[in-house]
Amino acid sequence: MMDPFEIEIGPEEAHETHAVGLLLVRAFGSAVEKVLVEELRRTGGLTLSLVARMDSEVAGVIAFSDVRVEGLDSHSPLGALAPVAVHPDYQ
Repeated sequence: MMDPFEIEIGPEEAHETHAVGLLLVRAFGSAVEKVLVEELRRTGGLTLSLVARMDSEVAGVIAFSDVRVEGLDSHSPLGALAPVAVHPDYQ
């Protein structure tokens, strides 16, 4: 096992989507966040998904998505940071 301080962080790769889903279920104890991220991914609303890798395994994930606030007269893009998850073994 790699030193716990040796973490690689980078964009989620296509082959990691299943591992990210499993991580979300383990970290939150339900599939709610997994389904949310899958829906954001499906609709193009997932702006950025970063994963933390330890020993080439997904150990954490942080996701950003576009947000629109109803009634807000703004042309500035808004974003949401969610979910943030860490594998239970590293929490």
